[in-house]
Amino acid sequence: MPQPSKRALLLTADTQAGRSCETALSQLGMAVDWRRDGSDALLHLQQAEPPCLIVLDIQLPGVSGLEIVQHIRRDVQLAAVPVVILTADVICTHLTGVQVAAELLKPILPDDVIDVIGRLKI
Repeated sequence: MPQPSKRALLLTADTQAGRSCETALSQLGMAVDWRRDGSDALLHLQQAEPPCLIVLDIQLPGVSGLEIVQHIRRDVQLAAVPVVILTADVICTHLTGVQVAAELLKPILPDDVIDVIGRLKI
């Protein structure tokens, strides 16, 4: 069986949202690296090859999702990677001025993830 050529980084401690995203990303032919802690996520971003997509929850233990997005946007190798935010608060990223490719409102369903990622044409 061929290995997926694209890798997505999934950052959420929310098991239900994570499973829905993992299922959808796998259906889209992506390998998924799932991290459940913000500090672990930052370490992974510094050590691993840049992913083709980052899906991250605003609410993460350790380091917040918003702080991670700010780190991504400052990193030359990561700045162009599309970021999709998972949130229960649709206005959260608008208030903070964080630039993201898309937002997914919780509860997350695999079909919603497929629809949003499909529109990004990754």
